[in-house]
Amino acid sequence: MRIFIISLLLFPLIGWCQLNDDFSDGDFTNQPVWTGDQNLFKINSSFQLQLNSSEAGSAYLSSLYGLKDSLEMSFSIRLAFSPSGSNNARVYLMSDNSSLGESLNGYFIQFGEALSGDAIELFHQEGTSIQSICRGSTGTIAAAFDINVKITYSSTGNWNIFVDWDKNGNFVEECNGQNLSEIENPYFGYYCLFTQSNATKFYLDNVNVDYIFVDSEPPQVENVIVLDTNRLQILFNETPEKTSAETLENYLIQQSNQTPRSANQDSTNPMEIVLEFASEIPANQELDILLNNIKDLTGNTLENSTFNFSYSHAKFGDIIFNEIMADPSPSVELPEVEYLEIFNNASYDINLTNWKLKIGNTEQLFPSQTLLSGEYLILCNITNIPELEPYGSVAGFSSFSLLNSGQSLSLINEFSEIVDQVSYTDTWYQDSEKENGGWSLEKIQPDNICVNQQNWKASTNSSGGTPGEINSAFSDELILPEILNVAILNDSVISVIFNQKMQEESLLNLLNYSVDNAIGNPKSVSIREDYQYVELLFENKFVLGIDYQLTLNGDIQNCAEESLSGTLNFDLELSKIAEFADIVFNEIMADPSPTVGLPEVEYLEIYNRTPYPIDLSGWKLKIGDTESDFSAYVLSANEYVILCSASKMDSLNSFGSVVGFSSFNLNNDEQSLTLINKSGKIIDFIQYSNTWYQDSEKENGGWSLEKI
Repeated sequence: MRIFIISLLLFPLIGWCQLNDDFSDGDFTNQPVWTGDQNLFKINSSFQLQLNSSEAGSAYLSSLYGLKDSLEMSFSIRLAFSPSGSNNARVYLMSDNSSLGESLNGYFIQFGEALSGDAIELFHQEGTSIQSICRGSTGTIAAAFDINVKITYSSTGNWNIFVDWDKNGNFVEECNGQNLSEIENPYFGYYCLFTQSNATKFYLDNVNVDYIFVDSEPPQVENVIVLDTNRLQILFNETPEKTSAETLENYLIQQSNQTPRSANQDSTNPMEIVLEFASEIPANQELDILLNNIKDLTGNTLENSTFNFSYSHAKFGDIIFNEIMADPSPSVELPEVEYLEIFNNASYDINLTNWKLKIGNTEQLFPSQTLLSGEYLILCNITNIPELEPYGSVAGFSSFSLLNSGQSLSLINEFSEIVDQVSYTDTWYQDSEKENGGWSLEKIQPDNICVNQQNWKASTNSSGGTPGEINSAFSDELILPEILNVAILNDSVISVIFNQKMQEESLLNLLNYSVDNAIGNPKSVSIREDYQYVELLFENKFVLGIDYQLTLNGDIQNCAEESLSGTLNFDLELSKIAEFADIVFNEIMADPSPTVGLPEVEYLEIYNRTPYPIDLSGWKLKIGDTESDFSAYVLSANEYVILCSASKMDSLNSFGSVVGFSSFNLNNDEQSLTLINKSGKIIDFIQYSNTWYQDSEKENGGWSLEKI
């Protein structure tokens, strides 16, 4: 019986026991027991083992553990100084002697050396002689450091040293080597060599020595991430062996029969492999990538394994701006809050991660979320989310401010491609009362991606808008492509303006345009960025006094491949280059209130005094110090045209041709007016006052000033 008891007492010394100490109990003399120079160490207030000597010298502590098969060891170490030959530390991973300052057989990592090339290095010690097994990068610990270290040792004698330099859990292999240990019951220990100035600047923590399971499983794919249209990131559950991980033939996207043109293992996280393909990865469908012959560091091989993945690549018009509440005050029924509504017009779900909302010149990232096919999403300031949540899904932005008029909006996907773009003004309401606030702008046909201004109008819903639901302005009546304006700009160029975005290829086809009177087809076509404006350059010159006809055929299509309605003909005449007083201010309604009979609207009237048409494209109207650009308009010979605020054009359309401006405000008295052509030349200038009425009653309002 006594012999049996003795055997039990001896078993812990020759069997397996792990070593685990984070010093949180404030004690290193019990559970586990650390022996050695106990009086030269302490547990500090951060519960770390800290050297605590008052003079130069050396000190050590060690603790016994048993060895079985393969091991994983880890610890945190900090040296609060630049190590050197006389100030360095050794962490003994295995020692057959508990006294680390004496002759022993063992293995240790040294932290610090002479000169400035300090590197982490693993040594084998026999007696007092040492031999390097592997050495890390030179200079990595030349200055003070605070790191986590992990070591794996296999029963076949393979050593791997890993370091987490930023202590964020990301371990990088520093070196590896081969040396088989014959030590049966080793000690783990900490040995410090120091001068007096560094006698308290050595720290050790989170010591762990444990048996590790011998890996017999091949690496597995945990995730596949599409980085961009040509690159995939493969995430493995363990570090794959570099050669097999970077062999191109080991990867195949089955649906598109694509193998990568490059495969690179990430240097900071070797479990990540980035594949780059020569052509784009198919988007918006389920894909399978086949992996074969991928090995882990112990030689286990992944064979013929597939991983399913997909990604959305939204193209122009897949997600659209569908509603704009730019001026919520005074509120009709909805919260008095600015918002935008977007709509997924595609047949597939779209991930908005890394998308951007651009308002004017301000860009902001979308929160990470997926917009389902056919789903609405309300966008607003983050502070207004609670007010809009009752109406549907909401995404908030820290900076969100809309102008009442003249604002550009863009949706930009994760590949920096524009998916939708809108530049709205208050004329889009098509309602002079609703443009004053409380009503949203609603898109009429969400799936019509070619039409801008004509595809919007004020909400007709009694609450003032329809956030999170189908628009009250919705209509499925097709808006066909049309020509808004055709003009001869000079003796060799004609401009054509369309009502919607057109197809680039059909616009560039020279045979789609021809001019009579021996002019023929253009020799080139230039297109504006919005694909609604083209300029046709002809080799033969136009001549003043001759009538021309431009013919456009039905092969010209919009961006949805809908054609113009048949062959279209436009009569044209070369415009005269305007000189001073060719066009003049002819009437001024500066004070329309109280109205006598006309609409209560400020306006100007200008008149072409010449026998030739004059193109006003690029001209400016200057009222006081405020300049506004003319829209494309050709003023015929001896023709009048009315100028007013763009929002008041409907009130004056019945009186003749009208050109609108986003900024238009006349003083009742003492105002200067200037007409400037596209070359910057002044064509007419006046500075009126109320004395010009020559009538004390009429100068009080309701009557215009007319040129005699």
